[in-house]
Amino acid sequence: MGKERGRTRGKGGKKAGNGGGRLAGKGRGKGGTKEKKKEPSPPPAAPAGEGSLLPAWFRHSHSLAVGCFCTLPLWAAYEWARSARGLALPPNGAEALLLWAFGSMGGPGLVLLRWMAGLLVIGSGLLLLERRVPLLRIFPFVILEGLVWGSLIGPLGLLFARQLMPGSARGWEAVLFRSVGAGLYEELFFRLFLLSLLYLLFSRAFAFHGLPRAFALGAAVVLSGFLFALAHHLGPGGDPLSGRLLLFRTVMGVLLGLLFVFRGFGVAVYTHAWYDILFFWFSG
Repeated sequence: MGKERGRTRGKGGKKAGNGGGRLAGKGRGKGGTKEKKKEPSPPPAAPAGEGSLLPAWFRHSHSLAVGCFCTLPLWAAYEWARSARGLALPPNGAEALLLWAFGSMGGPGLVLLRWMAGLLVIGSGLLLLERRVPLLRIFPFVILEGLVWGSLIGPLGLLFARQLMPGSARGWEAVLFRSVGAGLYEELFFRLFLLSLLYLLFSRAFAFHGLPRAFALGAAVVLSGFLFALAHHLGPGGDPLSGRLLLFRTVMGVLLGLLFVFRGFGVAVYTHAWYDILFFWFSG
């Protein structure tokens, strides 16, 4: 009896053991299979430039490539007014300086200047296409932002300098295209070239003396604004020198410099052009 019970217990134990092992194994296998199930992979990252409109506009509009490409309609309009339309538009100070520098090389120098401007714009557009920047969504907002800033600065200029500025050219075409030329060439020279160069020089000099780069940026913005104002009083076509007018234009130059630093080249160009249109149109 003892032997039979032992055998029965042994068989039962084996069965229980085998059953338990199988069940446990199956449970582990199923549980393991469930645990090992791969979680759904996250969606692929959106290409550069996609996403909600306002953040994309604010981020990309500061880019130099975006700013240069967005000025394409202004360059085309200004050159059309000069050549096809045949308007007699006296060059502004910055344009005259660039024409003198490149014109000293003769006819090829002027051709080189136009080719450089064209290649800068076209190269910027190709770079943006390669980076998949949504130009069609950003372009209108860069122009609109420039119009908003220009609308704010223009009346401010009229308020403080109506009696300071000399009379401007009559006729909407002359006002329009002279303002476009000023926005293009003066921002190109005084902000994109001069302010950037001054910041590079000041940042190295200030770093040598242990001063933060913010001081170098502030000095570059103020000095480029002062030189921008002073250029309007130099040369045969310059306005008579006046302390109040010089101060007013320096303030305008500083405001445009801050826009260039914090919002980009394209916004500064459209702001400057629209500001000039409003100012000279309503001041007569």
